Amino acid sequence: MATKSQQKQRTWILLAAVLLISFLVALSQHYGLTGRAIQIDKPDLRFINTHDFEVDIDRAARVSVQIYNDGAGFDAPYIVRFEKQTGQNFTWLSDYTVLPPHEHGTAVTANTFFWGSENGTVYTIRATIDPDNNITESDKTNNQAFVKVYIQKFRGGAGG
Repeated sequence: MATKSQQKQRTWILLAAVLLISFLVALSQHYGLTGRAIQIDKPDLRFINTHDFEVDIDRAARVSVQIYNDGAGFDAPYIVRFEKQTGQNFTWLSDYTVLPPHEHGTAVTANTFFWGSENGTVYTIRATIDPDNNITESDKTNNQAFVKVYIQKFRGGAGG
């Protein structure tokens, strides 16, 4: 049988465990699964799952990016602008309109099509969420993503 001292110690350990669990729950609600502070009164759009693409020479390729909303939902359309790097500058490729609704915790995919005709060329594509700043977000620093498009001649492909 436990002494009063041991019972008191167990009570304090149990209380500390309950407080720690409460703290961790509150922390996870504030930071979410991403480890970033969530401001639920404003949207926060960001890119997820971006990756590079290999494209067969002289064939159109779809370049896709995913956008995730970490913040509050909203009901306005927004643009994802795709641009191709040319030297030190970027030139417009296309605008993709993302239609509402945009709920917290949801992801959408935006696409553009790209055509490369020079074997061995690597293009950099920049995607920008809401380039005209029409959506008031809690964090605008995560609204650009860069992907590489590698143009190659695959066996049996076009171009030769």
